[in-house]
Amino acid sequence: MIWNRNRNIICLLVLTLMICLFTPFDAHAGAHEVSIRSAFEPMGYKVILEGKNIKLVREKDEVIVLTPYSAKALKNGQSHTLNKAIRFDNKKSLNMISVLDVYGLAKPVNKEKHYRVKADDTLWKISRKFNVTVPDLKVWNSLDSDVIIPGQHLHTKNPIYIVKPGDSIWEIAHKTESTVNDLIATNKLTSDIVVPGQKLTIPLQPSVQPPNLFADGIFPLAKETYQPYGNSYGAGRDFSSDGKSRSHEGIDIMTEKWIPVFSAIEGTIVKLGWNTYGGYRITIKAPNGYTFYYAHLMGYPEGLNIGQWVSAGQLIGFTGDTGYGEQGTNGKFPAHLHFGMYDPQGNSINPYSYLKWWEMKP
Repeated sequence: MIWNRNRNIICLLVLTLMICLFTPFDAHAGAHEVSIRSAFEPMGYKVILEGKNIKLVREKDEVIVLTPYSAKALKNGQSHTLNKAIRFDNKKSLNMISVLDVYGLAKPVNKEKHYRVKADDTLWKISRKFNVTVPDLKVWNSLDSDVIIPGQHLHTKNPIYIVKPGDSIWEIAHKTESTVNDLIATNKLTSDIVVPGQKLTIPLQPSVQPPNLFADGIFPLAKETYQPYGNSYGAGRDFSSDGKSRSHEGIDIMTEKWIPVFSAIEGTIVKLGWNTYGGYRITIKAPNGYTFYYAHLMGYPEGLNIGQWVSAGQLIGFTGDTGYGEQGTNGKFPAHLHFGMYDPQGNSINPYSYLKWWEMKP
């Protein structure tokens, strides 16, 4: 009897351990909340406790101030109303924030180095928005007239960059939201070596037309949390569970692990959990029947369930490197977000143009 009882206890312990190992990490202990540190530190913010306040700092001009039990925040000195008050979780000793509030706080305000023209824009409106002059906009963008078109790319700051000590061309490309190849081509450089004091012209980017659907969508990652990405849709894939060849049904955006992922659109969760190819993934169905697929996640905020309604910009997961095997498999490839789109009939759609529009739209 004693042996049977001990054996049952051992089996229970083993089962519990297996559940812990193969269940994705839930970022907090309260439903629809995440800890402030787990949400903001991976995006490059320093979390500083100052008296009763919580200060989030990424750059000198990018400061967020939160107060426990308050639904008011300060973002770069401007008041910002939260969906839910900041809460201190006594069990976990963590300050918690609603998954609906992370994106709004992390999104830069009037810091666009690049601007996409909207349907009702004029040069005068854009000049007022960014506190510059119409003549400056015309010079910076080589415009011969005041005519601009939706989707056109404009510089909203002087596009001349002066190389600083310690700068590399990769760092300059990152700072200016450009690419190394475009910087080299625009400035007719013969190598990727730059020197302090050198003047570089930041290149204009191709115009992007708004898509017919989901033009008001949200880019699923915050700025400066991911690497430049290309159109990887349709590329061949080596891994297959049945030995058959297959092509890539989405776009891969390279990141570090645990970067917050935000829902691009509003809709209903139709799939959640492990998939052999996608690892921990979530699929969200828009009201018009299109579905959006986010894969290779490390985990989700607690409280997500199939059938649940999700808002655009809601935090829905954290990037990772899971998938290509049985539940819990990870490390088969570098961390990234796989983003896919499917029409109401389940046919894969190339999401590249949508991502580019969401990434650069005002």
